[in-house]
Amino acid sequence: MTAAKTNIDMLNGPLGRKILRFAIPIALSSIFQQMFNLADVAVVGQFAGDKALAAVGANTFVINMLINLFVGISVGANVVVANSIGAHSYRSVTRSVHTSVMVAFFSGIFLSFVGIFFARPILELISTPSDVLDMAVLYLQIYFAGMPFVMIYNFIAAILRSKGDTKRPLYVLMVAGAVNVALNLILVAGFGMGVSGVAIATVIANVISGITLFYLLLHEVGPFKLEFWKLRVTPFFLSRILRVGIPTGLRGVVFSFSNVCLQSAINSLGSATVAASSIALNYEFVVYYWLSSFSQACVTFVGQNFGAKNMERCRRTVRWTLLLGCSHAEHFYVQYRNHRNRIHPHVHGSGASRHQRLPRCFFGRAFGNGQVPRSGAHLHGRRLRHPHPLGDFRVPQIQIVRLADGGLPHQLGHYDFGYYGNLFLQHQTAEILAV
Repeated sequence: MTAAKTNIDMLNGPLGRKILRFAIPIALSSIFQQMFNLADVAVVGQFAGDKALAAVGANTFVINMLINLFVGISVGANVVVANSIGAHSYRSVTRSVHTSVMVAFFSGIFLSFVGIFFARPILELISTPSDVLDMAVLYLQIYFAGMPFVMIYNFIAAILRSKGDTKRPLYVLMVAGAVNVALNLILVAGFGMGVSGVAIATVIANVISGITLFYLLLHEVGPFKLEFWKLRVTPFFLSRILRVGIPTGLRGVVFSFSNVCLQSAINSLGSATVAASSIALNYEFVVYYWLSSFSQACVTFVGQNFGAKNMERCRRTVRWTLLLGCSHAEHFYVQYRNHRNRIHPHVHGSGASRHQRLPRCFFGRAFGNGQVPRSGAHLHGRRLRHPHPLGDFRVPQIQIVRLADGGLPHQLGHYDFGYYGNLFLQHQTAEILAV
């Protein structure tokens, strides 16, 4: 499929259908990635034993913390490129694209260095059990050896999405994920390599996805075409990327940390509650990824139209993504309410309690994610007072304080209602101030 067929014109024409065309591949990419991660855990748990499974699981927190920071920075690349496209400044597009690729490369090198040389101190710091520490260190070192390719995939996917191409990153991810699952079975089940086999399979899949998108960018046309002799960091575009990306990445880091604290508290309530929460959490992942795709659509569409100085279309984009997010959230709520007994008839109670309140409040995540101010006015120097930066740290603090103040509510739904209700108010205010 050629780039021309996958691009979306965000500056002209009706918005609703185009937002859906943009958002659905992003949602599917995230859901497929989650499914592949679950397949990794299933293979290592089935064929390598409990200790290997614990070693892989012990790294989840570290991996999410570090990767989320730099994936957030890739959002900055998406916003800056989208602004340049909307302004029809093709020289700026070229410079921002090449700067983004360089940032991806150096980010990957940095993460590889941290993961290889500081794996043991980091895992000891988070109290990894001694009987799985050596395996956990091995897994983390191998996994982070492939970080340059992970960063290249994420940054180039952000660049392609800035011009409306969300399908090709999805296709590449599906192929790489299938390779990952197949290699897991070969290396772990066939050759008995345990955690090293899972890590090697993941690295190979990441190499495939990163190199494939890099190849696609080399064969783009116009200002998006990657040329080696143009690869350099332009300070002006670097500062704009970091201005958006670092706060976004820090939000992901803080939320990862707070979710670990929450899961620890849930674990203390017994196996039935953990099972119910796990079922609810799997459904929550699907809801979250689906609704977040509308947020990413809003970021990119607003980014281009702000660059084109079409503020009315920016406002219409926010209204459309709000409408689509609300309607899809209500659909997920109705489906879960009507079919939750079929998911698991014995332990659905606590999980259903959590989710009965969740989707109705979850649409706050669907259309804002706090990034619209950054993609528009905030990037262009207008001083806006919006609650997003403090909100990023306030909501996780609420989680942690509630855990310290007597544990979780008896029904997990009470927690989720306050959590996502807070997000809704925070993001709604940010939207109004931005547009």
